[in-house]
Amino acid sequence: MRISILFLLLFSLVACGTFKKTAELESPKPLLPFQATILPADTSSLWINHGNLDSDTVIINCQDGPTATLKFAAFGRSNLAFLPGYERYTSVYLHQAQTFNPSLYNYESDFSLDLAKLETEKSIAMLDLAIRYYKSRNKTVIVIGSTYGAMLIQDYLATHESLADKYILLAGRLDMDEEMILEYQHGNQGEFFEDGRSFIPDFEPTTIPPVTAADRESLLTNRLNAAVAFKRYTEALNHSDLSNVVYFYAENDQVVGSLSADEVKFLLTKGARVFPTKDGHADAFFRFIDAILDGRLVL
Repeated sequence: MRISILFLLLFSLVACGTFKKTAELESPKPLLPFQATILPADTSSLWINHGNLDSDTVIINCQDGPTATLKFAAFGRSNLAFLPGYERYTSVYLHQAQTFNPSLYNYESDFSLDLAKLETEKSIAMLDLAIRYYKSRNKTVIVIGSTYGAMLIQDYLATHESLADKYILLAGRLDMDEEMILEYQHGNQGEFFEDGRSFIPDFEPTTIPPVTAADRESLLTNRLNAAVAFKRYTEALNHSDLSNVVYFYAENDQVVGSLSADEVKFLLTKGARVFPTKDGHADAFFRFIDAILDGRLVL
């Protein structure tokens, strides 16, 4: 009898241990901790300086994307190097929420639009802090942003006191097409035909909840895009003086679409300078460089 009891007890322990081990093997690996972005007390950690650090003119770069890394930190170079007299300026490569705080990519099952809006506010706060930092040191501040960076600048102008001396916006949009906004909100990209107006839905929609690392990054990226693209900036900036704004856009932009006639009219009415190009989304930056070289634009 004792042998039978001992045998049953031993069998139970082994069975429980085996079940526990099997359960552990089948459990999904936990993600690393997710932490909402917290702005540091030392605001200078929000950017990387390059060039002539004693210059009276500072160029703050708001990179495109939104990408997972600050490109200058990753590559040690930037398109700004094509800027005439680049070595004379202090160039400031500004972080965004997702580059400063990579733990955002460790979200659990969904990076919601509301969370994207909160993190976008942090990115815009970084821009405000950088501008204030250099203006408090009596610097001339020029802010340059491309695509997503241009959208962040627009949101800054709509929600903060405008303190910089000049803003250069490249390949952005004031009033994004509703079809593209919906694509962004669903974690997708989409694009436009060469006319810059006809919309093409994403052929490879993001899986939600994300299954692959690519899906996870795509969802976060496009929800961040949605967090700035959903606003109608012709309304948000309606009471703003944009005479220190320069806007370059491509009439055949296949990434964000071309500015509409109403968007262009709005910018001109508010005093902005507008430069249309026909060389596509990516070359808006180089048409900006051309305008400086041929004297149409002076920083």
